[in-house]
Amino acid sequence: MKTRLLITTLIILCASTVFAQSDNSIPIDTLFFNKQKTLAKSQNDIAYYRFVYRTDTDSIYKVEDYYINGQLQVVGFYKTHTHILLRTITSQVYRHGEFSYYNSNGELTLKEKYENGISIGELRLTPPPDSAEIRLKSSVLTFVERMPEPKYDVRLFIAQNLEYPESAKLDRAEGRVNIRFVVDEEGDIIDIEHVGDKMLHVDLVKAALLVVSKFPRWKPGILNGKPVKVYYTLPVTFKLQ
Repeated sequence: MKTRLLITTLIILCASTVFAQSDNSIPIDTLFFNKQKTLAKSQNDIAYYRFVYRTDTDSIYKVEDYYINGQLQVVGFYKTHTHILLRTITSQVYRHGEFSYYNSNGELTLKEKYENGISIGELRLTPPPDSAEIRLKSSVLTFVERMPEPKYDVRLFIAQNLEYPESAKLDRAEGRVNIRFVVDEEGDIIDIEHVGDKMLHVDLVKAALLVVSKFPRWKPGILNGKPVKVYYTLPVTFKLQ
């Protein structure tokens, strides 16, 4: 009964958008998806639903996905010449901006940043601990009220400073190297390490570690008004032309 009432409410909301197309706070489209992430064909087929909003920038649309119980699942931004394309997966739609992911309990679990469909940063999070837990745990945190962020274009910095190892070129080696590091209280990048796939070409890993070690200072993470050390994971992609 609750699910049926929710679906009915969403349909009414969708219809109301016809009269408020210029208001960015009201969705311009409401979509229902199945578990295969294609449009649901029946009410029983619905796994989650999506609101699509205009933004102040042409071709950029905000998307909010919700679990069927009404709990927020994903918030993010897409770049496309028409919001109609957000009804399916297509090469003409690019993730562009920050994406935030929530579990069914409403806890923020992951943040990602994209530029024209390319991931430029990823941060896996845990629910914020209370103050007592913070004192007991490591001084390096995974979630704070204001996460660390670069003062410059990280993607551009990597493009200008990353060197593709000659040995990797000869071996035709490619791949995505995930680098984890700590942004300390001053914004310096410290404790840099490779995480994830251990089968990557060793010189690709070395090159990724080197370019991250050259990062200028970031804005540090903030907790309770004070800068703190925070983990950050960033992918560095190698692809031969």
